[in-house]
Amino acid sequence: MTLLPLLILFFFLTSIPVSVFSQINDRSTLLNLKRVLGDPPSLRLWNDTSSPCNWPEITCTAGNVTEINFQNQNFTGTVPTTICDFPKLKSLNLSFNYFSGEFPTILYNCTKLQYLDLSQNYFNGSLPDDINRLSPELKYLDLAANSFAGDIPKNIGRISKLKVLNLYQSEYDGTFPTEIGDLSHLEELRLALNDKFTPAKLPTTFGKLKKLKYMWLTAMNLMGEISAVDFENMTDLIYVDLSVNNLTGRIPDGLFGLKNLAELYLHDNYLTGEIPKSISADNLVMLDLSTNNLTGSIPVSIGNLKKLEVLNLFYNKLTGEIPPVIGKLPELKNLMIFRNKLTGEIPADIGFNSKLERFEVSENQLTGKLPKNLCKGGKLLGVVVYTNNLTGEIPKSLGDCGTLLSVQLQNNGFSGSITVLNNLCNLYSIDISNNKFTSQVPGWLWMLPNLTYVNLSNNTFTGFERLTKSIFQSSMSNLFGSNNNFTGWIPSFLCALRSLVILDLSTNKFNGSIPRCVGNFSTLKVLNLRKNHLSGGVPENISASVTSLDIGHNQLEGKLPKSLVRVSSLEVLNVESNKINDTFPFWLASLKELQVLVLRSNAFHGSIHQTGFSKLRIIDISRNHFNATLPLDFFVNWTAMFSLGNTGDQYMGTNYYSDSIVVMNKGIEMEMVRILTIFTAIDFSGNKFEGEIPRSIGLLKELHVLNLSNNGFTGHIPSSMANLRELESLDVSQNKLSGEIPQELGNLSYLAYMNFSHNQFAGLVPGGTQFQTQPCSSFANNPGLVGLSLKIVCVEIHEKTSQQYEMPEPGEDEEEVINWTAAAVGLIPGIAFGLTMGYITGFL
Repeated sequence: MTLLPLLILFFFLTSIPVSVFSQINDRSTLLNLKRVLGDPPSLRLWNDTSSPCNWPEITCTAGNVTEINFQNQNFTGTVPTTICDFPKLKSLNLSFNYFSGEFPTILYNCTKLQYLDLSQNYFNGSLPDDINRLSPELKYLDLAANSFAGDIPKNIGRISKLKVLNLYQSEYDGTFPTEIGDLSHLEELRLALNDKFTPAKLPTTFGKLKKLKYMWLTAMNLMGEISAVDFENMTDLIYVDLSVNNLTGRIPDGLFGLKNLAELYLHDNYLTGEIPKSISADNLVMLDLSTNNLTGSIPVSIGNLKKLEVLNLFYNKLTGEIPPVIGKLPELKNLMIFRNKLTGEIPADIGFNSKLERFEVSENQLTGKLPKNLCKGGKLLGVVVYTNNLTGEIPKSLGDCGTLLSVQLQNNGFSGSITVLNNLCNLYSIDISNNKFTSQVPGWLWMLPNLTYVNLSNNTFTGFERLTKSIFQSSMSNLFGSNNNFTGWIPSFLCALRSLVILDLSTNKFNGSIPRCVGNFSTLKVLNLRKNHLSGGVPENISASVTSLDIGHNQLEGKLPKSLVRVSSLEVLNVESNKINDTFPFWLASLKELQVLVLRSNAFHGSIHQTGFSKLRIIDISRNHFNATLPLDFFVNWTAMFSLGNTGDQYMGTNYYSDSIVVMNKGIEMEMVRILTIFTAIDFSGNKFEGEIPRSIGLLKELHVLNLSNNGFTGHIPSSMANLRELESLDVSQNKLSGEIPQELGNLSYLAYMNFSHNQFAGLVPGGTQFQTQPCSSFANNPGLVGLSLKIVCVEIHEKTSQQYEMPEPGEDEEEVINWTAAAVGLIPGIAFGLTMGYITGFL
């Protein structure tokens, strides 16, 4: 009787399916895994009363856990050591987490694994050489977007059943193995975005990947020719991306014969030669050969690509005409062939047979008119045809293209009116500069609700149409109207454009006063009204947001308003060639961002005392009536010219606007249409300054241009000027300077232009290459200067040696460099504090 219960229990247990025991065991292992992961809230449904096969992250087959999906769970730490304690596990996805550490070799224990995704984590170190110990059943391996470094091991080519291999976007700084070509079942290969790879050629072994459909090898430091791979037999290829590498040579014909190829990206390489003439890859949808060195013409066989949606050939050296067959491509959406050397007319059918979205043919040599059918498909977003030789009027059909966002017609020969564009409610940018448009600017332009950028410059517009209704919530931020024939007062409706960032109406014939509303633009950065006929005073209420104010070459009078101190972000102030009658604006020193100050050709007068401009790099106060003596420590606080630091080759201005300036450089008045941030200049010429040149000039070691001519300076040139190691142009002519020209100036290797004429210099002209190449006029009217002979004094200026001319004993002047460097260290903090306190006291 005692055996009966045991027999009952035995028969009961043997009647329970094995899968139930498996689930109980897997549940225990999974709950332990949950504890190792820190009991994350995302696994809150995991408990000891429910079946793991019902948990969202788990998939079961026949009661066994076969898939674990931990994607995007924010898990951290290392991969748990129990992750492979599921004998039937086939798929493991740990992507988009914060797992770290070296490659988890514990995964070698997942012997049935077919799918492994560790992408988008923080794994690091090198991949193990024995990575082929991963499951022999593995078909999908994704290790992308981690921090793996070093070489990709050769044994990865021994995971023989792989169909997908993703190793893109990591930190590999070694090599990738040619053995990848041994993966005969591989269908997808992604090694892209690993630009730290050791430069290598495209492996010929990749040509053995006959089943490959997807090849993404962009930005991985490839070099050599594409033809190293035999693409002709890789007939399954659908996607090929070899862009952003250093590939050279011709494009192999075999690529364009792949019948299944849908996308081909070869852009941003150094490919040469012509595009293959025969193109039979008639499933191509995307073709990008841009930014190479391709020559020859666009092949007519592109007309065979009836599925083509995107054609990018820009930034090459293609010649000839645009084939008319391109206009017959029924699916074409994007045609981007700008920056070539294409000629002839734009085919009339472009846009007629397809729903064209982007049309960019700028910077070629195209002639004729714009096609009428560009927007026939009703999808056109942009017309970008600038810098060609196009003529005629804007087609009326463009005015009905409600989808248009951008129209860029600049630098052509278009004429007529722009009234046809009055219905483009979605337009946000229009640039018609440098054309031949005439008449008045239509009033509807300011009513377009999304329009932010308008450039009307360099046409022959004569005025602005009167508005019939008020502007409501304009989005206009950039308005350029320079170099037209605008007359009369600046139109008052501009005051309603409250979002303006740039307003450039320079080089016109506007008269009257500057509108007072310029103080109401809370976002205004640039105000350029130079070269008009404006009169009255400089407005008191310039917007505090302005960084560049250019009102030069007008007829403005009065004084410079002290309210400018409120424009704390001001970097450029140019009031040249007006009738401003004032003393030197010392108070501008409080503008800590001021870099360019131009007061030239006005009626400024009086003396200039020691002051400090901490960021000033260019100052031009020439052709005024300043007088008296400059203090010896005058330049002590002009610290921006002491050392510019590492500013790079940058220009002043914004993304849409470049500051410009006229400077007297190397004896020539020249316009700098863009101002390099490393350029520095001081022009005090054409005034009535007296006394000695301040010795503190030697502190300005980054100074490029110095013009002190046409004054009354006396004494000698301070030897501290030899510290101006970047000096390129020096003009001290027409003063009353005496003594000898410091010999140390001969060591200034960049000094290409100098003018010492019309002074009272005496003694030996310095040697050095720069002095030997100057014309005699540079030293004229200094009878005391000596050389081998007056006839060749500027050719062999150093012929008279120090033995022939007795040099004076070292004295006070030779110690100026040390003295003034030390003085600068002591004076900068004290004087800056004194000036600041004086400014505050004066305005309380």
